[in-house]
Amino acid sequence: MSKADGTDWTGPVGFITPDFIVKCAPDIAERRVHLCGPPAMMDAVKYALAQLKVPPDQIKTEDFAPPKGGPVPADEPEEPTPASAVAAAPTGAGAAAVSAPSAQATVEFSTSGKSGTLAPDQSVLEAAEAIGVVIDFECRVGTCGRCKVPLSKGSVTMEVEDALTAEEKAGGTILACQAKSPGNLVVAA
Repeated sequence: MSKADGTDWTGPVGFITPDFIVKCAPDIAERRVHLCGPPAMMDAVKYALAQLKVPPDQIKTEDFAPPKGGPVPADEPEEPTPASAVAAAPTGAGAAAVSAPSAQATVEFSTSGKSGTLAPDQSVLEAAEAIGVVIDFECRVGTCGRCKVPLSKGSVTMEVEDALTAEEKAGGTILACQAKSPGNLVVAA
């Protein structure tokens, strides 16, 4: 809580510091930490946890963000990808040359009987939303698991797949919010 004036709040007020964390959980370095909140707060807490030597693999984060995909209303022009997005791509030894994607694959949603295009930088969830296929979702960052769907054909990459077990991955389950592919896919949704 940062602004308790005018509320019934009687707990601590101020930013979360390493001292505050240790006071609340003295054995924090031995615990699994679940973190959710505004990006600036999460960054500050992750920094504090690093100072307390909490191993990064024990820190699970959940970001709630507005949808990025879906249809653009007819009266609203689609925004082009900013040049800064291309510049932010990985560089250095072993990195592939970066260029704006121009090819599109197709994604078939076998349960709903719909299909549409899938740009290389578009998630399966965004492609589904664009053509009206409903896939449950919550976090959009690969940690909640709400958007798990079976992949019937094709292959995908997922930047974050925390919500999938090894068995689910081996069985072809993907996280629609994270799954991207430059090739054609068939998804059971």
